[in-house]
Amino acid sequence: MITMYISNNRSSRNARQFFDDYQIPVMQIKISSKMTEDEMIDILEKNPDEVTSILSIKSDSVRSLVHHFDHLRLSELVKILISDPKLIKTPIIFDDKRFLAGYNSEDIRAFLPR
Repeated sequence: MITMYISNNRSSRNARQFFDDYQIPVMQIKISSKMTEDEMIDILEKNPDEVTSILSIKSDSVRSLVHHFDHLRLSELVKILISDPKLIKTPIIFDDKRFLAGYNSEDIRAFLPR
């Protein structure tokens, strides 16, 4: 099953439309400050890249935090991301084998069945 964390932005809408167009079932979860620590840890564990790959670089808050990430404990990072969901790049899409942060019309094709 594909899981997709979304927000109310164009990238999330494009990703939803992609899966709708191909009739691929997706479990959609709205990113909000109501996320649990377990949900955020799950996202971080599934991400094969550095934490910065799931951050919204357009956010001024992210730019000021990036330099401090090396000094944060996991629990601190999780609390920061949960408290300000706008820091997180959306959509975040993953299944057992693949992970994608943000919408890219080419990269999302990896989720098409063979």
